[in-house]
Amino acid sequence: MATIYDVARAAGVAPSTVSRHINGHSVRQSEAIERAIGTLGFRASASARNLRKGNTQVIAMIVPDIQNPYYAATVAGAEEIGRQNGLRMVLCNTDEDIDLEDDVLRDIAGRVDGAILVPASERSSTSLFDAPNAIPLVLMDRETLGKRRFDTVTIENHRGGVLAAQHLLDLGHRDVAIITGPVTASQSRARETGFLEVFANADIQVPDRFIVRGDFREAGGYQAALDILSARRRPSALFVVNNMMSMGALRAINDLRLRLPHDLSLVCFDQLPCEGVISPRLTTIRRPMEEQGAMAMRLMLTRLRAEADDDRDHEPRTLTLPVELVLGASTARAGQGAAPVTLVEDDR
Repeated sequence: MATIYDVARAAGVAPSTVSRHINGHSVRQSEAIERAIGTLGFRASASARNLRKGNTQVIAMIVPDIQNPYYAATVAGAEEIGRQNGLRMVLCNTDEDIDLEDDVLRDIAGRVDGAILVPASERSSTSLFDAPNAIPLVLMDRETLGKRRFDTVTIENHRGGVLAAQHLLDLGHRDVAIITGPVTASQSRARETGFLEVFANADIQVPDRFIVRGDFREAGGYQAALDILSARRRPSALFVVNNMMSMGALRAINDLRLRLPHDLSLVCFDQLPCEGVISPRLTTIRRPMEEQGAMAMRLMLTRLRAEADDDRDHEPRTLTLPVELVLGASTARAGQGAAPVTLVEDDR
């Protein structure tokens, strides 16, 4: 059975234009649309009628881990802007699985006006959005390897790694380690690169055994930290590239009865969900999380308006938000410090 997307492709117009024609609005391409409808035997369904812009008024936000507080914050930022503009939002979780992500993207086609996607991997397929008649897509946080450019909101990932490394280098740390993410995740790779470059420029080579890949999950961070910190020769400092793996690293540090920053200096990327009950206060690389989600929704609104005006020449934009180093008490000069790490469970 032919779909509204088949008609749009055959007529060389956007699905929203087909939907406006179906709903009785005057459009320049009416004759081409009618020819495509006749050729394909298309019959308009309720969902096709609902596709016109401003009617579904729904944006899908697709994230890889709904348990991560970072994504909760970005969703809140996006939802606020959407609500101010009369849009509702549906949240989808892909569990860092590109196959599940592909299923989600297929499921939402024709049911929403657009999608804000945090790709599960740089290998994530965006082919459903490659055609000019597809619903708008905005990428957030991570990039993909597809040939087509999309509106994107990212942060200074490379600079985040540089800030963490320079801070530790300034404190005299030479034996450092990093818990990074999967090699297919562009943002963690950029943080890792920035971190390693600082030490390389200081003629310090971080050994491979101190560069451990996790999976962005707490359990992965825990195991990676155990692998690093159980070695006969431990590093004096550790950088963890995301908040959930930082939680796992803290648990490993606690289990090994190491003290921050006396036994180990620690820098984390992003705020942690239980940060307020961790002592000592953590040194972190922070970003404007809610603002990142808000900017993604603003890009979506701009894209929707452009498509409503049949502006196919509207160039995709990439917005890069700043990061900053927030000093806590989890870092100290190499060989100094005296504070034990305390997790909330210790107080129960």
